[in-house]
Amino acid sequence: MLFRQALTSLARGGDGPSTLAALDPQALAEAVRTALVHGLFDDLEWLAPQAAGLALYELASALPQGHEQRELGRRLLGRLYAANANTFAIVAARMASGSIRGLLSPAVRARVALLVELPLSEGIPDGPLALAILSRRELARSWIEMGSTSSLPNRRLAARLLERAAREATFRAAQGEDHALRPFSQENILQSLVRLLADREP
Repeated sequence: MLFRQALTSLARGGDGPSTLAALDPQALAEAVRTALVHGLFDDLEWLAPQAAGLALYELASALPQGHEQRELGRRLLGRLYAANANTFAIVAARMASGSIRGLLSPAVRARVALLVELPLSEGIPDGPLALAILSRRELARSWIEMGSTSSLPNRRLAARLLERAAREATFRAAQGEDHALRPFSQENILQSLVRLLADREP
């Protein structure tokens, strides 16, 4: 019961500091180790897919390096690869706001490329993910700056991410979150945008 309550609480966490930040990392690792031994992570079907993904991410991020972190990371990526578009977008956006390591794999990149090609009418929340990518220097450099001078598929992906991020930033700014527009004032983003707008290759 406590295990389920803890995961449910983690899944509801927002973009702020994790509730696990105040815990002793070694004690947390021991608790996760015990839960793994007893198979508590083997069946998370009682949680909605996106909630399970978010809870695993929060736990893995708070753990010190070691077997427990690697095991939860493996399970998280497995769920991410198998998730539907909606769940993938939500979990990947949370990952982009924290540790970026999981987003640098070719498999995740391919999934993001498919995600941003979906029509806006599908209602997939890809805007927060795109804006999070622009807001992280390493991700923006890899996905946008380098992508804008790369192959046609990578240029198309960079352009799509800029489009979805601009839409999300505009919406947030209209709600009073002016800082959402900040990524578009960065020189590398502006140069990439100009470069892509000038790209006439079909």
